[in-house]
Amino acid sequence: MTDKNGRPIPDLSRYSRNKRKYPPEDLMKYAGQWVAWNTEGTQVLAAAEDLDGVIAALVAAGHDPQFAVYDHRDPLDVNGYL
Repeated sequence: MTDKNGRPIPDLSRYSRNKRKYPPEDLMKYAGQWVAWNTEGTQVLAAAEDLDGVIAALVAAGHDPQFAVYDHRDPLDVNGYL
């Protein structure tokens, strides 16, 4: 499904399913940061300490911030675990 400009509308059930498959060890590097995912939930497009920073990183990389899904990753505890 697409919007009036032909851009994909996220399928949240597919997004959630794909995001759960993302390797947890790959997500550890984003602990304590805001993350912008593609609408499929298969790729991290940008990450930053705050939401403004992640949006700026998306724009700098040529992505439309309206077509990303945002998530804040829990910080690591003192033992390095989420």
